[in-house]
Amino acid sequence: MAKEVAAGTVNGGGKSMGASMLDASGYVVARRSATVASKLLLRVEEVNIEEGQRVKEGEIIARLDDSNIRAQLEQARAQVAQAEATLKASQQALDDSKPIYQRNVRQFDAKVISEQALDTAKQTYNAAEQDYNVDLEGSKWRVPRLVVAQRTQDDTIVRAPFDGVVTVKAAQAGEIVSPNSLAAPTPAPASARSSTWIRSRSKSTSARTSSIA
Repeated sequence: MAKEVAAGTVNGGGKSMGASMLDASGYVVARRSATVASKLLLRVEEVNIEEGQRVKEGEIIARLDDSNIRAQLEQARAQVAQAEATLKASQQALDDSKPIYQRNVRQFDAKVISEQALDTAKQTYNAAEQDYNVDLEGSKWRVPRLVVAQRTQDDTIVRAPFDGVVTVKAAQAGEIVSPNSLAAPTPAPASARSSTWIRSRSKSTSARTSSIA
């Protein structure tokens, strides 16, 4: 995709020099151009651009097959929800066992209960505390995995990096694209560059934008 080059006509000053004429041609490369490629090795689901089409920054120009990635994202969300529920249950068990253990300590000091009863209450409290700590650590790595899964899902949507004109459409729906597709036989979803041909005469100069395959 390339930044569009504005077209215009410039009339030269002065009178025509009779039969004298100068013909010249050249190329003006776009000041800003980009080759838009996929970050993932996936099948192209749809391509929403055509050569010569104007696009806006952030506009969706292609979508990749996200069926497997979407399943992974849903799995990551379910794992986070399960981890949060487990952690909540562990927290509740710890909160319930702590006052029981503290009460048993006071009762043992007052010689109301036996040492065996105190040991049992202490074991229950220690087990609840250990379960909570394990569940807390387990929940910490699930959230980053969800973030990665969401970013991967976002990468299945290819967007225009800036306002411009598409000059080469190098992929079709059903093809497989990859991050290094420029060097591989499979092309990227869209690549482009812009050029301008100029034909000048002694009296006027005209320019227009054209694409190069």
